Amino acid sequence: MADRTLTIRWVADDFVLVFDHTDALDDREWDTFVDALVDRPAGPMGVRILVYNAGGGPNAAQRARFDRRLRGRPTRIAVICTSLFPRAIIKAFHLMGFLHVTAFSPDQEEGAFRHLRLSAAEIASLREELAKIRGGSRPQPAAGA
Repeated sequence: MADRTLTIRWVADDFVLVFDHTDALDDREWDTFVDALVDRPAGPMGVRILVYNAGGGPNAAQRARFDRRLRGRPTRIAVICTSLFPRAIIKAFHLMGFLHVTAFSPDQEEGAFRHLRLSAAEIASLREELAKIRGGSRPQPAAGA
């Protein structure tokens, strides 16, 4: 595997940041991420996931594995993206029964934080992790689809 397709950071016990870097996600990285979600104890709201999307998303087989492994487990997901393709994937998650996944544009970041019910301390930790991931610059999803 030449380059990472996902960067994953646990910001709190039940809150994970995912930043995807490419249009196609590597199966091994995806499965490692799903394994970590399954193995991690959920908080009162379940596992909270914030995704900064670079324009791609999980393929059908990856989505099916996510669904199979996490079905019935409380999961709240916010996806920050500008592309129409990830928004279609989010709609598929809705159809599979993940009712707490919502898409946000980059200028709606605060709405994503509210959706995940992040505390001020979690937002501060999140911003630190984002700065590390992007070398001090704020991550921005790819424009358009």
